[in-house]
Amino acid sequence: MRTVKEVTIKNAIAHSLDNSIDSSRLSDYELDLDEKVVSFIRTHVLKSLEDEKIRAAKYEAGRNIVKESADSIFDFPEKFLEESKEIARQLFLAMQSNKNITSADLIVSLYEGNGQNYLAVLKMDYQSTYITESKVISGKTKIVLTDKGISLPNIRQKLQKCVFFKRSITEDADVETANNTYDMLLIDRQARQESERDIAQYFATTFLKCKLVLNDKDRTKKFHLKVKKYVNEFLADQPEEQKRVLDSLEVTLRNQQHVSAVEFSNNHFSEEQRQLFLDFLVNEGLSDFEFVPDKEYVQAKYKIRKIRTNEKIEVSLLDDDYKNPEKFSYEPVEGGRYNLTIKSVKVTDWGG
Repeated sequence: MRTVKEVTIKNAIAHSLDNSIDSSRLSDYELDLDEKVVSFIRTHVLKSLEDEKIRAAKYEAGRNIVKESADSIFDFPEKFLEESKEIARQLFLAMQSNKNITSADLIVSLYEGNGQNYLAVLKMDYQSTYITESKVISGKTKIVLTDKGISLPNIRQKLQKCVFFKRSITEDADVETANNTYDMLLIDRQARQESERDIAQYFATTFLKCKLVLNDKDRTKKFHLKVKKYVNEFLADQPEEQKRVLDSLEVTLRNQQHVSAVEFSNNHFSEEQRQLFLDFLVNEGLSDFEFVPDKEYVQAKYKIRKIRTNEKIEVSLLDDDYKNPEKFSYEPVEGGRYNLTIKSVKVTDWGG
């Protein structure tokens, strides 16, 4: 599902969920799929699937009405309209748990990508729309802002909450398949913390009844971020040691096909620091100590090297230039400081 680059919209419908007045208006007709509507939905689907915040998840055990409705649409496309209403009802029930939850229109769409059918559920939060209008007062022009009412997120804006379903795993699927897949991809941009249990309760827990599944990219990202955080907090007064560990982190993620946090700790930290590092990872919510590094993420993360200093001087270099002594070099000096040298470059703008 993540790799879909082209989608064909097969069905789409919009329902209105007004949490401010405990009212929902469910449509009895699907949307007319003209060029503009198709482009609007397709763009939001593709942008969301490419969003770095998207996470994989699986249904929790037990009965799940949303799961039943989604699977029914996959198995019986002619039930799309009625099952979309049931999905909207379930979301609205979850929204009513808190009056601060934003009212929205809900777009449900069955689409095809890479020869497979998927179901998109897009929460389109209401937002105020303003335009400028000009007035002439006593021969002088005055520009005023006029509230034109609520609108939906345009195609340049990111959705706060959405979910993409595929046909769930059947009960008779083999154990290996069931343990290595996911049922949906979801985004909750309002989540406050990284841990999978901290996604907003009403969307993931109450509405979808799901739990997040970390994939290799998620694990790589979390391990990379947590090692950097540990180094910055616990080796803050040892800049050369910081660089040594971070350089080793890069080599590990780039070159190893399998990464073990325990092995990394044993190889790169002193004996007294090893358990401290592993305890830090656990306290930071990193539970997967072994993973396959996602090479695409690693390549993207190290493509541009940004060096920040306490004097608010920043240096940004391509990775090749960062590693090329003919372009860039550094020399340790007293007090944990460095002399940074940028060589043989042509200045195109001196600023100011």
